[in-house]
Order: sequence, then C-alpha cells, then structure tokens
Amino acid sequence: MLEVIRIALAQYDREKGLRRKVFGDHPAIKAIRRLSLEDHNNPFKILQCFLQNPPKEGHASDAVYQRFLRETFKLGSWPAILTLRYANLLSQENFDVVMRHANREDATGRANPDAVARALRDLNAAHLLTPENREVVLGHADPEVVASALYVLKSAYLLTPENREVVVGHANPRAVARALRDLNAAHLLTPENREAVARHTDPEAVAQALHELNAAQILTQENFDAVKNHAVPDAVARALRDLSAAHLLTPENREIAVRAITPNCNTGALAVIVPSVLRGLNDARLLTQENREAVA
Repeated sequence: MLEVIRIALAQYDREKGLRRKVFGDHPAIKAIRRLSLEDHNNPFKILQCFLQNPPKEGHASDAVYQRFLRETFKLGSWPAILTLRYANLLSQENFDVVMRHANREDATGRANPDAVARALRDLNAAHLLTPENREVVLGHADPEVVASALYVLKSAYLLTPENREVVVGHANPRAVARALRDLNAAHLLTPENREAVARHTDPEAVAQALHELNAAQILTQENFDAVKNHAVPDAVARALRDLSAAHLLTPENREIAVRAITPNCNTGALAVIVPSVLRGLNDARLLTQENREAVA
C-alpha cells in the first residue's frame, strides 16, 4: 500500500466519528480497502475511489483525501488531472502520461503536466489519441504544439511514420508540419526535400524556396543546395529566379547572391536588388569578377 494512504487510513481509524464506527467506513475508504494488493500501490485507482465517492469537507474521510492529494500530486499536476477529467479522458493510460511528465523536469527546469493534459485532449478531439502519439507529446518540450502539428499532418493526409518522425524531432514541429503540407501541395514532397525542411531552423521558408525554384523551372541540384543551406532560403530562391529570368544564373552569380543575402539585412529588398545590380552591370558590359565581388 502507498505509504501516504497507509498512514492516512490509520489516522482515519483513530479519528472517524461514532457513526462511521457503528455503520461502517465512508464509501471511498471502503473502496480503497477493497482494492487488490497491486492497486493499493496505484495512485490512479485510489484517486478513482475518491472521485466516485466524494467525501464531505471536514470529515475524517476528507482528511484522508486531502492528504493523498497533497503528497501524491506535485505542483501543477492536479490541474492536469482535472483537465483530463473534464474532457472525459481520465484513464489509467492518460493519468500515467501526465504523472510521468510531472515527475520529471523539462529543459527549462519546470514540468508542465497541464500542457500534456491539454495536448492529450486536443489529440482526442482530432481522433489522434493513440499510444504512439501519447509518447510523442510526453517526449516533446512543447506538447500542445506537437499535438497541433500532428493534426496538420492528419488534415493533409500526411500522417505517416516518416513525417511524424520529422515533425517530432524538430524544435518547431508545427512549422515543419506546415512545410510538409506545402511541399505536398506543390508535388515536391520527396525524401530529399523532407530532410531539407527537417534540418532547417525555418522549415516553411525552405518549402517556399523549393516552390519558387520549381515554379521557375530551375530546381537543379546546385540551386537546391544553395537554398537549403542558407539562413534565408526563400529570399535566395527569389534572387535566383530573377537571375534566371535575366539569363544571368551562372555559378558565379549564384555565389554572389548567396553571399550578399544575409539574415541581418533587409532580405526582401536584397532578393530584388542583387539580381537588379548584376543585370545592370551586365547591360553595361561591366560584369567582371571584381564588380561581382563588390556587389557581394
């Protein structure tokens, strides 16, 4: 039996009123005593005894309940239990997931079990509450966001093991899910492109960049490598598109565009300015390597 319950029941036996001594224990206490030896060590089973047979405030049975709550549920875990209960999701499996999270610290040093409970609630609403997805939200630093990402994948009919793994493994799972959705809509969801968005800090920008290149019919390996490895891939893609339209998309000019566009500048403007300057130099027959370097 859980030590907290053993001690609390002993105190209950000492303090219960005459009515309970004559007519028997409170229904919650009776239910606890009837539990199997295994269930006596299961906080969920004990909690169910109290929830199904609520003690009256101030009574000896309530003292057992309150002691059980104080010593069993860490700060933040009780609101999570209530979230599950109000959503009709207070099962052994969901209880265990929330309590596992509550009993450990996340990367910031703070556990947030209610976020896990809300994520389970959202998964259930989307008909995605499976054992595998429970483990997914438990293992992620932002459970609600990863639940939202799984819903994005499901809505786009893209909830495959490969896509789930990519989404779960990223710091911004919802952005990856949207990027995969956008790639799929553009008929560009290949293993190579999936890996490109998964490895980038801005997955949606990579997806947009690949769409730009494909639309301009310049999605070559060289251009693919140029955007996937860049901090601002969508801006580079627009620059390459404009260079191609001006018949100036050479290896040298590609390199200048990649070097000139940096995240610390107005990338939108540079995506337009760099091709325009190179085009002007070319029209003036001044597009030398020295002048290219000056642009960069």
